[in-house]
Amino acid sequence: MIRQSFKPGEITPEDANRIGYDLAMEFTKGKHQFIVATHIDKAHIHNHVIFNSTTLDCDRKFSEPHQGGREIARISDRLCREHGLSVVEHPNQKGMAYKEWDARRKGQRWKGT
Repeated sequence: MIRQSFKPGEITPEDANRIGYDLAMEFTKGKHQFIVATHIDKAHIHNHVIFNSTTLDCDRKFSEPHQGGREIARISDRLCREHGLSVVEHPNQKGMAYKEWDARRKGQRWKGT
């Protein structure tokens, strides 16, 4: 699954869905079925892109490139720039583990004392 978020107030749901479609087509090279679900339930409009691991001709399975996440970000950033939308210029390179995030959310320590 791919998640793609947009700056609040910067895009319509219809345009976000079109950009999500373009992202999915380019990333899968048009060889996999996919669905783009555009959500408007948060302050920011965002897409969830889910694609089938088997190609349309049922000949191959999706093979995620080693740098798949970076490739998705590169495509998404380019599409957003082409549409005059904001792009995160210096993204945090390391995400937070769920255990750490959950502990911080609860105001607890996540490492042993």
